Amino acid sequence: MKKLNRKTLVKTAIFAALAAALVIVSQFLNNYYLQIVIYIFMFAYFASAWNILSGFAGQFSLGHAIFIGIGAYTSTILYTQFGVSPWIGMLAGGVLAAALGILIGLPCFKLQSTYFTLVTIALANIMLLVVQSVRNIGSIQINAARGIMIPSVEGNHFTVMQFVDKKYYLYIICGLLAVCLAICQWIKTSKMGYQLAAVANNQEAAESLCVNSRRLKLKAMAISAFMCAVGGSFYAQLIMVCNPARLFAEALSDKLAIVAMLGGKGLVFGPLSGALIVESISQFATAKFANIQGLNLAIYGIMLIVCIRFFPDGILPIIQRQVGKLFRRKKEGSR
Repeated sequence: MKKLNRKTLVKTAIFAALAAALVIVSQFLNNYYLQIVIYIFMFAYFASAWNILSGFAGQFSLGHAIFIGIGAYTSTILYTQFGVSPWIGMLAGGVLAAALGILIGLPCFKLQSTYFTLVTIALANIMLLVVQSVRNIGSIQINAARGIMIPSVEGNHFTVMQFVDKKYYLYIICGLLAVCLAICQWIKTSKMGYQLAAVANNQEAAESLCVNSRRLKLKAMAISAFMCAVGGSFYAQLIMVCNPARLFAEALSDKLAIVAMLGGKGLVFGPLSGALIVESISQFATAKFANIQGLNLAIYGIMLIVCIRFFPDGILPIIQRQVGKLFRRKKEGSR
């Protein structure tokens, strides 16, 4: 237990130091580089939320864009059509997404893992087609494929989450990521985390020990969906538009899986490591080869192939092993 606490404290200290360094560095970055850093942390957040269900519980989802889109549309509709602050809409979208996640999980968790993955892909595509086709739900405007534009206000307005200076978006996403990582660490080291690991490794064996696997997976789905929806609200405010082709895209769901798998699926800090690699390469390639359509999708595919072939456990475990070897050598040299 002492070792676990020490490791947790070290990881927390490293993250806090990185966050503090970013706050300082952000004062000197222009808007372009700030945007890249914001996207890195945003996708680390999304992949961490995905990791709760697909990493800890072993239920591989390729449809989490549903929850990102639900959160984005809920907060945007509440703000643009009812005057509700995005901070409140963010929580409302999270609750709605969690409820939808439970409704999806009730029938789908009866399926084997491969079929569950296929169902999530199908549901994400169905949701995309529905949102692209529907103009109104009663008096609520969805605007179909055109989406919903978020009206801009002048100056820095914290209550409507709109800022001229992008460093404020960086502070918000850093805070959201810190909360997400803390929740992931708590789940990982709690009774729920150990039970989820048992279900992920061998569901039948876990159930023979009186573990309620279905209830555990529903909890993981609800938490994961809630957090994705909260991030979706932030995403909508960042880009100032709710576009179904962007928020409900299959490529977005795939990206979350690639980021988490490349960093280390099932590890608390794995998605953060993966986001640093994937989003940095993606942003660089997009800037250098902007005229090549679909380049980012090709990059994600290549990264996934390389990860599965050469780093099946992700990059972070390799880094941890190398750092461990370095510390052991130093200890041996000091004796």
